[in-house]
Amino acid sequence: MCSPLADPVDVEYLKLYIAMGMDTMAMGNFPYPSDYLTGDGSLLPAWPVRVACSKLAGVDVSAACV
Repeated sequence: MCSPLADPVDVEYLKLYIAMGMDTMAMGNFPYPSDYLTGDGSLLPAWPVRVACSKLAGVDVSAACV
């Protein structure tokens, strides 16, 4: 996000959105690719939580908004 959220309710919505995404990935956190939760033929990668966290590891969020 490149600008502060204006409303505390928006902060809560963002936190819920992130938590639900992580929760969904955790339910499908298998050691093999799976469409258990997608249902449309697209696959989550093996260990999707690890994959998602690896994308965020070492990211400098302060430099993301220029």
